[in-house]
Amino acid sequence: MKQVKIEDRLSVPEAGRPAPPSPSDGLGVGAILSLSFQALFANFFSFAALSFLAVSPLVLYSLSLSGDLSFMYGGTAGLGWQATFAAIFGLMLFTQIAYPAIAAGTLQYVTGRKIDFFAMLRAGLRFFLPALVIAILTSLGTSIGMLLFVVPGLILSVMWMVALPAAVAERLGPLQAIERSGDLTSGYRWPIFGIFLIEGG
Repeated sequence: MKQVKIEDRLSVPEAGRPAPPSPSDGLGVGAILSLSFQALFANFFSFAALSFLAVSPLVLYSLSLSGDLSFMYGGTAGLGWQATFAAIFGLMLFTQIAYPAIAAGTLQYVTGRKIDFFAMLRAGLRFFLPALVIAILTSLGTSIGMLLFVVPGLILSVMWMVALPAAVAERLGPLQAIERSGDLTSGYRWPIFGIFLIEGG
C-alpha cells in the first residue's frame, strides 16, 4: 500500500480559510505561527479541553496540597512521595494522549475538514504508544546531544520537532517518524529554531 505523506493530505482549504504555507511560498516563522494561531482560535475549546487533560494530574495534585481534596484521603498529611510520583507519571501519560490528539486536530484544520473533538481523542488514544516511544527516544537523543556542548542537542531538537505530527499524519512508527521529521525539517530549520526560541522564551 502506498504511504500517504503529509504533502498529499494538504488539500485546497474550504472557502474563507487561508491556505496553509507551502515550500513554494516560503516557510517562515510568521507563516507557521499564523497557521498555528488560526487552528487554535478556530477550535479553542477542543484544544483547551485536551490541554487541560494533559495537565489534569498536576491540577489534582495541587488541589490535594491545598487541602481542597483532603476529604478523599483524610488530610494533607496523607500525601507522600507516592502522590508526587503519581502526579508526574499521570502528566507523562496524559500528555502523550493530548499531543497526538492536538496534532490530529490541526491536521483536520489545515486539510479543510471540520475538527471533531471525539475523533481527536480517538487519535490520541490510538497514537499513545508511538507518541510515548517518540518522546522517550527524542528526549534521550537530545539529552545526550546537550551533554556534547549543547549545540548537537539543539540541532537534534529542531530536526525531530515534527516527529509526532509526522507519525499521526502518515501513520508511521516511532523510528520512521523520527527519520521523516529530519526530512521534513530539512531546509526549514532556522525558522523552526526561531519558533523554538519563541516558545522557550
